[in-house]
Amino acid sequence: NKSGHGLFPLLLQQYCQHLRLPPLGGGALLTVSATRAEVTAAAAPVDLPLFPICKTVIGAGNPYFDINFCLAALNSDNESQYADDYQKLAIIAVDLLTANATSTSAQIGNLLKKQDNIEGPMRWCLQACQALYGSILQMQPRCSDLVKEFRYGEAKSCLDQAAREAEQCEAEFVRRHVASPLTVEDGCAFKLAKLASALLQHADD
Repeated sequence: NKSGHGLFPLLLQQYCQHLRLPPLGGGALLTVSATRAEVTAAAAPVDLPLFPICKTVIGAGNPYFDINFCLAALNSDNESQYADDYQKLAIIAVDLLTANATSTSAQIGNLLKKQDNIEGPMRWCLQACQALYGSILQMQPRCSDLVKEFRYGEAKSCLDQAAREAEQCEAEFVRRHVASPLTVEDGCAFKLAKLASALLQHADD
């Protein structure tokens, strides 16, 4: 499940596909509204040691993701069971974001190849998203290094930029009134960036 392999964990991908994500655009925030049954069907058995961590990260209420997403994301990487602090879990979240961006970038490339005859808004949107995910992938090594070097303020800024890039991808489709084929991927990327950032807020506790 390492980002270096370019593989986005299947379990997390399945979980994301069960989320009902509202369209982005105009600064709208991604939220999670999966039902208990959908979460049970898509997520692995809850790893209890991670529950208090995710509960702390959510706090009084997180506008970007809920506790189920936190658990599904962290449980999708086996190394979470060996992570004993928030910084190490943030590194895992950053790796998951890199894997998501790698997979999504490849998916966009495949869509453009398979749809050579498509012109106009859809192609423009896909090309814009290709550039946006390329930007995320360029930033990710720095985001990861900043977390590992305990430079949390800079790391959170880096991750917030990655979240904005994913949000902008979805906004391109909204702006051009085209049905997005990347809603699931954009939603996961956005929330993974916010999860990593939220974990860093508690790394010094």
